[in-house]
Amino acid sequence: MYCAECGIEGKKAASFCARCGRPLISREKPEVQSMHCPQCGKIYGADYQFCAEDGSKLQPQEAIVIPSQALPPKVKTSPILTIVLLFLSIFLIIVLAAGGYLYFSGRWTNIPVIAKLLTPPSTQRSYAKKEPTVNVKEMKDIFQQLLLDCKASAPSPKSWDEIKMDEPANKYVEIKIVPLAKGRITYLVRGIKHPFFGARTEMYWIYERTESGYREVADLGANDDVRTSKSKHNGYRDILTMGIVGAGTEAIICKHIFNGRKYVNAGCKSEKLK
Repeated sequence: MYCAECGIEGKKAASFCARCGRPLISREKPEVQSMHCPQCGKIYGADYQFCAEDGSKLQPQEAIVIPSQALPPKVKTSPILTIVLLFLSIFLIIVLAAGGYLYFSGRWTNIPVIAKLLTPPSTQRSYAKKEPTVNVKEMKDIFQQLLLDCKASAPSPKSWDEIKMDEPANKYVEIKIVPLAKGRITYLVRGIKHPFFGARTEMYWIYERTESGYREVADLGANDDVRTSKSKHNGYRDILTMGIVGAGTEAIICKHIFNGRKYVNAGCKSEKLK
């Protein structure tokens, strides 16, 4: 122990300085220990007690203590942490290498998730599959053929001559392309206004494009819904129709199959509605 006041080393068992009586508090010996005069500022050695110039009592200068030159403790690294960091580094390198290969080779477009992330929304919309639409000429020609077929099949064909229709075709029917057979263009025609609208619901027909124009391949009558089935007959997909009867308590579901020229009813079943 050393005295911080006068700098002398005390005995091992001592707690106070034998010279000045101050407690021994410094654990290491000061590198520099000197006395100075508070009046004139003159510096003296540690053995002097009074100033030779003016007789003032000397005061110790602030002790400069040099700590022991101990090295900072080594930080121990966990071997598990080292292994984890190593695997993460390898994984990151593999991901970057694979990403670079896919991007520069152009193969990223074959992976839907990556293609969606890397493709701008405007480009995605242009890539989206567009459903075929019916143009104005197709609409007009199919509508004219529908008029002729309805008049020919009516009990009184002349009654159709008395029906006034002075609006465009799209005000009376809705026509959309439905894929029913490979290599064939088929249309689902839905009546939405008299005389193509039933007593309480729409009427449906199927038309097909031919070399000479359009021909009716199915008169499905009045129905609440028409859907295509996965099953096929003679290369054409089957059609399911549904009509609601009994004040909305029963559904009549009919299956129509293609017989080689037209669709025919292959049977119906009823289902109770909850």
